[in-house]
Amino acid sequence: IYLDWKKSSFVRNSQKLDYWVDETFTKGVTSSNYGLYPGYYDLLTISSTRGVTKSSKPERITFIAPKSAITRVNFTLFTDPSIKVHDPSEETTLIENDNKHSYLVKYWQYNFQKNPLSFRNFLTISTTENFQEEKYIDNEFYVSSVTKLKSSLLIPKSIFNKQSKKYENYNPFISPTLFYIQ
Repeated sequence: IYLDWKKSSFVRNSQKLDYWVDETFTKGVTSSNYGLYPGYYDLLTISSTRGVTKSSKPERITFIAPKSAITRVNFTLFTDPSIKVHDPSEETTLIENDNKHSYLVKYWQYNFQKNPLSFRNFLTISTTENFQEEKYIDNEFYVSSVTKLKSSLLIPKSIFNKQSKKYENYNPFISPTLFYIQ
């Protein structure tokens, strides 16, 4: 499979962010040597400079070999802490109990039409390098709920699993579909 980064975008709250920009990145390292040598009338300064530079350009089209994967991290989901993530008129409260303590947890629920954060990943792919037949992957996501809680509740608890007869870490607030902001 070939993926064309120029025809692919990440969209956060309707703002299009490009995966590929036609830029060249240059890194350079230089070193200098200075020496003072006595001359006939004055001190003579001799210097030499050596440098190495390397230029690179991100690939526009990536080949993904069979039975392989790529990871590309260009953007952050939640960048602005001033974004309002809840509407007090929709606030509800829950009491979470871990058999020792009770905690007040604030909770807000959202739908697709009204939410604080939505994002899409739009990718253009093809089975040929020249992209004669393009196909598109367009995945859309949104924040369906926000839970405000004490950070101490994010520490996993050790619970005994009767089936495996082992202690396992468990936390209902940590999963692959959740993220947190401290």
